[in-house]
Amino acid sequence: MKKKVILGILFFLPVMFLLIMLSSKHYYTPLDVVKTDIQELGDFKPATDTMQVVLKGHISLVMLFDEDPIQHVTEISNVNEKAYKWAKGYKGFQLIFVVPEEYKESEPIIREKIGEYVDLKYWTFVFGSNDDIHKYYQNLKQGFDNDTTFGLNTHFYIIDKELGLRGRKDDEKGMPLYGYDATNISELHKKVVSDLRILFQEYRDKRSGKFNSDQRRLKELSDEE
Repeated sequence: MKKKVILGILFFLPVMFLLIMLSSKHYYTPLDVVKTDIQELGDFKPATDTMQVVLKGHISLVMLFDEDPIQHVTEISNVNEKAYKWAKGYKGFQLIFVVPEEYKESEPIIREKIGEYVDLKYWTFVFGSNDDIHKYYQNLKQGFDNDTTFGLNTHFYIIDKELGLRGRKDDEKGMPLYGYDATNISELHKKVVSDLRILFQEYRDKRSGKFNSDQRRLKELSDEE
């Protein structure tokens, strides 16, 4: 009899735990919307005319270069390893590299270096003039001119489906985190996947009608106080 009771507990306890977990509500703090109305990449063209690159309706990682991206293969590889590999299975996700048009020939070289062990289906390179790249970058960081979390060639940015720049208004030691430093493996490992996971969860909750938009507003009011 004692043996049956023990076996019964061992069987039903995990089942009860699973049912409790499934029925419980999960609360989290949504990833901050740092800036709205981020511009589309209309001034930049992909390598082939048949492609169309659109930010709206996608969750995008965007990385901007004003020099040959070949010089930054290490940073690109870090983004691939610490963000793209984890996020590429999510519908609507894309990784976009904005590159000066004189370096179009670098795209296949980079793809060959990194694509041997991972499907780069959701990688896109777009090309434009250095002037247009700097103009886009200045618009992206407008209002945050002295903020060190923005950077060309080394940083990438999370843009949500509504063209909002996402990040952390209050990261470690009260500092913000809007652009993620691709040279900082520790930051990528600890924060990028976590932030993307929260953002994907937000959109899942929105689709199912479970997202509580008041939660962010309450946090913002608390921050203002």
